[in-house]
Amino acid sequence: MGRLCAFMDVLNLWIWHSEELVEQDRSIAQFRERFPDKPLIMGCYLRDYTHRAPVDLELVKVQWESVLRNLDSGAWRASPFCRATLSTGIRTRRTDSRPDRR
Repeated sequence: MGRLCAFMDVLNLWIWHSEELVEQDRSIAQFRERFPDKPLIMGCYLRDYTHRAPVDLELVKVQWESVLRNLDSGAWRASPFCRATLSTGIRTRRTDSRPDRR
């Protein structure tokens, strides 16, 4: 990895298994230890593809609390969403009787 590091401009960290989000701070610390001089972008999935379901709301909260802590500390630069998930598996409750026109 050492020789390849010279060719990397930015590192992206995405946690694939949503149950591992509780360890996100530890994962970031490991990245910072291995790549102290590289910019880090933390990706945020809204869907857990391993379970074929949206990420549990409590885990989303855990993830975003970590995002805020680490942005404030300067551990990373940005947090992109995986946008393709916004229309997949997230259900909303309509408050009127009009048909849904998705």
